[in-house]
Amino acid sequence: PSNQQVASGTISPSNRTILFPRLSSSGTYLLMMDSASSPTEWVLRVERAPSIDIDGDAVDLVAGFARELRLTFSGLAGHSLGVGLSNLETSDGNWVYAVLHGPEGQHVTSTYCYPSYDGCGLNLTASETGVYSLTIAPSAHTQSMSFKTTLSTDVSGGLVRDVAQTLALSRRGQNAQLTFNATAGETLALQVAGQVTVPTDNYVYYYVYRPDGALLTSVHVHGSTTLNLPNLPQTGDYVVWVDPENGAQLETQLLLASGTSGGEEIDGAEGEYETTVPGQNTYLTFSANEGQSIGIGLSSLQTSDGNWVHAALHGPEGQHVTSAWCYPSYDGCGLNLTASETGVYSLTIA
Repeated sequence: PSNQQVASGTISPSNRTILFPRLSSSGTYLLMMDSASSPTEWVLRVERAPSIDIDGDAVDLVAGFARELRLTFSGLAGHSLGVGLSNLETSDGNWVYAVLHGPEGQHVTSTYCYPSYDGCGLNLTASETGVYSLTIAPSAHTQSMSFKTTLSTDVSGGLVRDVAQTLALSRRGQNAQLTFNATAGETLALQVAGQVTVPTDNYVYYYVYRPDGALLTSVHVHGSTTLNLPNLPQTGDYVVWVDPENGAQLETQLLLASGTSGGEEIDGAEGEYETTVPGQNTYLTFSANEGQSIGIGLSSLQTSDGNWVHAALHGPEGQHVTSAWCYPSYDGCGLNLTASETGVYSLTIA
């Protein structure tokens, strides 16, 4: 309407779509075409990009040869969302490319989506309020495609210590943000068990963030595992972000277990320790003076499967000092230390 160029591009048998930017004003627009050869015949169609609602129904999309597709949605600054592409079929069995742009047209994130994985997922924490766009492009000019798209808010909740909880992500592309409160110096363990994804055989990524927002640790899980969280660095609310691979649906059991830790005194009373979930470590500390010769004994060792555990001793600066394999059949093991410096030493039994 203002007589300014909005977009330009080249149309050919291998590229049949031109995507316009978000139009800034209402009115009449002029489309000019210049053929590279004549005579030329076109069949033209102008389409409005469909919109998708957050936590709404899936949108079904189909594209013919060499045609790109685009959807739009409204996002709020700070809002965490997951985009899922599912039921992906292509005429040649190859991938398509999904790219997410922000309100100003800036690139946010992108990924390749494969029919063999039944689709893919993209994650977004909106940096600003506005209209975002998702573009899906074919990998070849002869390729056609069809798929479903869902847009979901992250599931939120809290983890209660020593209580098993079920996490269910029933929408493709959906993630979860789970919080727990801890005090600096505490030791905890997060157990993942009975994990099932749809489609099957997808990994799930678990990220633990500190109260200041920095990443503390992460793990990717195919079936079950225990993520040990020793000597937490800060007091406050920690966040466990759960992100299934390829935007898969997920159901799993989570247990935030109280840590097994303690302090030992040289020539003091025996300490007794027991872990509560498979894969959980035990963390012990003691103070020693430079030059002091110390022997450490693990006894009355029992394990659920009769196999060994590994004991590793670290110095005040975190350096490895010594380690040993400990067997229930030998009723434990022993480690020896001549302290190279004064400070607090740590013993991890894994």
